[in-house]
Amino acid sequence: RRHANQLHHSLGLTLERRPPLMCAALMAVGGFDGNDDLASVESCFLTSTPTTWSLTDGMRTVRSAAGAAVTGGRVYIAGGSSGAIAHSTVESFSARVHPITSSVLQCDWRTEPPLSEARMAVSLTATEDGRLWATGGWTHGRGATAAVESLAHDADAWSAAPPMRTARCSFGAVELGGAVLALGGSGDAGPVDACESFDPRTSA
Repeated sequence: RRHANQLHHSLGLTLERRPPLMCAALMAVGGFDGNDDLASVESCFLTSTPTTWSLTDGMRTVRSAAGAAVTGGRVYIAGGSSGAIAHSTVESFSARVHPITSSVLQCDWRTEPPLSEARMAVSLTATEDGRLWATGGWTHGRGATAAVESLAHDADAWSAAPPMRTARCSFGAVELGGAVLALGGSGDAGPVDACESFDPRTSA
């Protein structure tokens, strides 16, 4: 289950409709290989032939079950866990890409403001204004959470936002028409089938 959660957050949430590396690419960030949590990053450029995965510069923090999103030409990774320890750390990278082969030559990593609370299986979404939204997840002591916080471009701290109606972790989240949509996931009592949305422009 933990491995499946990692794949969902590392792969699914990077398919934002934005040009993170100025070309079509999939990024697999961190995860769990059955034995250890990982800091590695792999990329697959859909414009290259043949289409293959290649390793790039890894994260500073080993983590699985992290949230990932793209905004402003950077890939952001938030939260997650190493073993049973949840993380509040956030980091991001932009990549220098070979103009012919589309392979990643170098990643420019930097530390970003941490989440206000450590959580794993958190979802990270970017809205059109460049703001990041960290929604839900699992926290030590409280289990699944409905907490939401946001980070504005160039801000030095996350800000609390209205919580979701349903506490959940390991769920899908996506930006659609300027709103953040949360779909499914798991709660303390089991699977969650509820879907809900929040529009930052109207706070509803």
